[in-house]
Amino acid sequence: MILGNGKAISPLCAHVNYSFASAWHLDGLTFATGNQDKTCSIWDIRNLSKSVTTIKGSLGAIRSIYYISDGRFMGMAELV
Repeated sequence: MILGNGKAISPLCAHVNYSFASAWHLDGLTFATGNQDKTCSIWDIRNLSKSVTTIKGSLGAIRSIYYISDGRFMGMAELV
């Protein structure tokens, strides 16, 4: 993970290949990363040693992630 000043605070080790998308949850503590390996990982900033969970896509690379305004749902778009 890289801060706004370009300083790395922790590597994220869950994906096999390049990440293309990310989105912060409204709680400010969790975020999601989308990857070329057809997975979306959910992370908790308080423990970056492993992802909280991984959601598998079915078509292709995860290119976009979006949390709805109340934070209850997250959508992800795959490249076909």
